[in-house]
Formats: sequence, C-alpha cells, structure tokens
Amino acid sequence: MSSDHEALKQASERLESLERELRRTREELYRLMALVDRGPATVFLWRIAPRWPVEYVSANISRFGYDPEEFRSGRISWAELIHPDDTPRLDAEITRAIQDGTHGLVLEYRIITRSGEVRWVEEHALGLLDEHHRLTHYQGIILDITARKRAEAALLAGKEELESRVAERTADLTRANEKLRREIAQRQRAMEALQLDETRLEALLDLNLMTEASVKEITHFAMEEAVRLTRSTLGYLAFVNESETVMTMHAWSERAMYDCLIAEKPLIYPVETTGLWGEAVRQRRPIITNGYQAPNPWKKGYPEGHVELRRHMNVPIMEGGRVVAVIGVANKETEYDDADVRQLRLLGTGMWRILERKRVVDALKENEERYRSLFAVEPDALVLLDAQTGQILEANDSACQLFGYELEEFLSLTALDISAEPEKTRAVMDGWQPGRTDKVPYRNSLRKDGTIFPTEIAIRHFELQGRRLLYAAYRDITARVRAEAEMEEAHERLLRAEIEKKQFYRQVIRAVTNNKLHLVDLAQIPVEGELVLETSFDDPESYRALRQRVQQAAITAGMPEENAADFMLAVSEAAANAIKHAKDGRCALYVTPERVIARVSDRGTGIHPENLPATILTPGFSTKVSLGMGYTLMLEVADEMWLTTGPTGTVVQLAKWIYPERHVKEPDLQMWNNL
Repeated sequence: MSSDHEALKQASERLESLERELRRTREELYRLMALVDRGPATVFLWRIAPRWPVEYVSANISRFGYDPEEFRSGRISWAELIHPDDTPRLDAEITRAIQDGTHGLVLEYRIITRSGEVRWVEEHALGLLDEHHRLTHYQGIILDITARKRAEAALLAGKEELESRVAERTADLTRANEKLRREIAQRQRAMEALQLDETRLEALLDLNLMTEASVKEITHFAMEEAVRLTRSTLGYLAFVNESETVMTMHAWSERAMYDCLIAEKPLIYPVETTGLWGEAVRQRRPIITNGYQAPNPWKKGYPEGHVELRRHMNVPIMEGGRVVAVIGVANKETEYDDADVRQLRLLGTGMWRILERKRVVDALKENEERYRSLFAVEPDALVLLDAQTGQILEANDSACQLFGYELEEFLSLTALDISAEPEKTRAVMDGWQPGRTDKVPYRNSLRKDGTIFPTEIAIRHFELQGRRLLYAAYRDITARVRAEAEMEEAHERLLRAEIEKKQFYRQVIRAVTNNKLHLVDLAQIPVEGELVLETSFDDPESYRALRQRVQQAAITAGMPEENAADFMLAVSEAAANAIKHAKDGRCALYVTPERVIARVSDRGTGIHPENLPATILTPGFSTKVSLGMGYTLMLEVADEMWLTTGPTGTVVQLAKWIYPERHVKEPDLQMWNNL
C-alpha cells in the first residue's frame, strides 16, 4: 500500500506539472496568435484538395473583410477569393508543385475583398507531410503587396516615358552630332585647302629666294612642287612659243625620267600633231583625264617604253592673253579636280612671273642687286625698309592695295605707321643682322582706314651700299585666323555637348532609381555621423576581415541582423570591384542615430560616361569580367547611394536605415515630370 500511495502521489505531481506546462504553452500560444493577428502577415493552413479548403486562418484576415470562421466552417474556400483571371495560373503552378513534390511555394496573385476591391497578395507556403511522407497541406503567410505593385506599375510607366524621352533626346543629339560632323568636315576641307595654299605660298617663297638659281633649276623646282601639291607621281613642264605652235619640254619629274624607257626622249612637240597633251594649248583651258586608258579622240597614243598613264591633267599658263607654258601632272591615286587645277594654275603663274622678273632683273644691270633682293621674297605684298629709321623705300602694287595707300603716300610712311604693334616692329628693326631671314607667323598690321588685320611677315636682312635694309613680304592671314577660330568654336561646342550629356545621364539615373542614386562630383558626397571604421583592403584576407567588421558594426548600431547581412553584401560588392579592377581600395564606415554609411574608394580608371547607365541599371552588365551583379545589387540593398567616377578612381557611398520602417519612400513622380 505504501508503494502504491507513493506512486499515486508522484503521478499526481506529474499531472500538476503537465497542467502548469500546458497553461504556459496555451498562454504563449495566445500571445503568439495575438501578435500574428496584429501583424501584417495573414497565417493560413489549407488542405490539398479541390478549391483549397482552409483549416486555419488568422484573425487578421478581417483586413480583407472576411471572418476566420467563414473559412474554418467551409462556407468560403480560399479559391473563391482569388481573381478569376489568376485562377488558371495558380491551379497550374500548385499542381506542378504537388507533382514535383515541391515543399516551398512563393506565389503572387490578386484576391477580391468582401467590398469588391481587388488587392495584390504574396503567398509564402511550406508543404506538410503525413506519416506516409505524402504532401497533404500547405501552411504559410499572405502579405498584402498592393502598394508595391502600384509603385512598380508607376515605375514601369515612368521608365517607358523616360525611354521615349531618351530616344527623342538621343535622336536630337544624333542629328546635332551629324550636323556638327558635317561642319567639322567642311572646316577640315577648308583647313586642307588652306594648308595647300600655304604649301604653295611656301613654294613661291622658296622660288623667290632662288635668286642665284638658273632657269632650269627654277622650272625643275616648280615642276616637282606641282607633283607634290597635287599628290601625283609624274610631272612635266613645257614652254610654248609666241605663235603657240610648238611646245618645248623643259623639265620632267625625277620619277618620270626613271620610269620612262624611251631611249631618246623628244624635246620639241608641234601643237598641231601632239595628242592629248596639246589640248590644253589648243583649247586654252585645263584638261583633266581621269580615265586615261579609256578611248579618247584626242589621244594619239604613245611610243613603246613610255611610262604608263592612268590619270592626267595639264594646265595652260596664260600671260598677256597667250599661252606661255604648260604644266602637267599624272597618276594621282585619286581623281583630279578643280582644286588641283587651282594649285597648278597659281603655282605656274607664280613661277612664270618669277621667271619674267628674273629676266627683267638680269636686264636691269644697274639695279640688279637692289631688285634681286626686292623680289627675293613673296611678290604679293613687298616692302623695302630702312632698318634704322623704318622708312618705307619701295613697295609693290599689292602692298599698296593691302594697306590702302597710293604709292607716293605709302613711301612717306615708316614701318611703325603700318603696324598695330609698333613695339614689336621696333624690336625687329633693332635686331638687324646681315643675311638673316625672319618669319613672323602673326603680327597685327594697320590699314589707312584704321582697320587692324592679321598678317604673316617674311623678312630678309641685307646691306646695300653700306645701308642696312629690311625686305618684308606681308601676307594677309585673315581667312586662316577665321578658320582657326571656327575650329576652336566647334571644339568648344563638342565639349559643351559632352558636359550636357553627362548632366543628362545624372538626371536619368536619379529619375530611374527614384532619387536613390546620386551621380555627383567627389565634393558633393556628404559626410555625416561618427567614424567607426577606416581600413584598407587589397587581398582576400583583408577583404574577409572587412566584411565581418562592416556587418558587426551595423549590428552594433542597432540594425537587424538580416539587414546588416544585406548591407555587408552590398559593401562587399563595392570592395570586390575595387580589388579586381583598381588598386588602393579603402573603406570608411560612419554611424548616425538613423543609418549606417559606408564609403568605398579606389584608384582606377573609373567607368566611362557612355557605360554609366548600363553599368548601374543592368544586372550583371560589365565592360570587364567578373563584376557580378555589381551596382544593381548595391542599388537593391542600399536606401541611398552616391557615386563619383573618373580616370583617377571611383568612390561609392552606401547608406542604409537602421530602422527602415521609419523611412518609407514613395516614388518621386515630380522628378519624372521634370525630366
């Protein structure tokens, strides 16, 4: 009896202990159910059967206008709430999950509330197995995501509108760029023409300086310059007699002499019987033949051994109404055109005038040295000066026309009177040295009417009969200066276009990310909070240490562990990019009462402006290998982000709220409208 009594007592005590444990469990269950009922998630348990009968649903199902008892009693099944347009899809997904034995489900669909309102929900369900390991139930939670869906719809609409505006702006920029390219091409052609003119003028200047050269040397030089100016390979120069009946070959280019295999090259060509070469004299105009091998009634053929011709052009040099010479070139890689005609005509005319002047100088023995010096520089605007007083001693008609004076009036002036920079002119006079030649690339000169215009001046210092003289050739370079200014203006327009494009990218990125990402300069990145961590990283070990310290610092600041892990992941992505694609990676961590801020910097080549939108907004996009999800992951995790990048490096600053529920951010529709 004593043992039975003791056993009964122990059983009674055990029963009381179980009752107390049951009460505690029931109280804990009630508290948990109350917490669930007040929370945002609706808890459910439904059986795998037609219409998905609900065996349990939390009381907060009332937010949709329904009573839990309606589901538990079977008066309403969960399938009746689902929007009819979503029912087929859900049936298919749940059936496939059951067939595959999938335990976890995440579903998005619409339900209809008691009042008839359509709401979007997100269901997270976990399958339950019976003792035979068969899937019998799904339990989980349902979240109302209507606000998120509306925000996504608004963001999608804004994105589509932005893409439309970007396309329009891109089309505008494309048209502007095309117009600018045409302008630049036009300026380039003008510059090339100007350079050719300068080359020709330099050739004429060199011709003028050939004061001691023979006629053969002068004509050979002119003919070789004609080949060079027209980018030809062959050239020749012939004089024409006064009756224009005979051409006398005076100079062949060196390449023509080398390539031609005719043993005895003729020098005299009757104009009447000469073939295509004589047409320039007979027709008294330039003749261009870009297809020399094609049939042509003017051709008479050429003897065996003659150099092969593919293209040919010759120009008559006119003087006093008659043809005095013919200058010809051949075998240019591209077709001859009017620009080539212009260069040959000007060069040939200049050469002929030089030759004529040489004959005059040779004939005027009394003034031989004076006039040889006078015409040893560019003939278009020539002035002979006294180096000590600056007095103008001689000038040609072109000089009088250039400065706007009659000759008698012009000879009463000094070099200082026609200079807009008299101090610099005086310095040239004071620096006189016999035999010296100066070239002043830019000097402002002064006309009679007070007009200031730019000139290039070639100056020769010489002494004649004990007198120090300066012989100056002035060249008006107004057109060249204007062309250079226009090129500079075009360059500035290009720079402004680049700045506008960069600013546009900033506005686009801010709008697309709902003002979350700020593409700024380094000085515009804010610094706030207490500095709790500052470290460098350049290898796997320091990288792992950085990850741990960032996550621990975020948790210490009060951030939930899950959010701290996300924040650590975003900072790790920024650090990984710095290690892989730059150097000198550093991380600084700041903490404020509301958020944790990480600044990751490096010294690399940065992101090119053209790649910024795709790099930041396209998941996995990279111009290099192994960037992973990159900036899209940082944007997903961070609540706010700043980025500055350039050829000296990149700085990424990420901020995340410690208490995100206090900082719910609505889409910035005004920004879309402004953009």
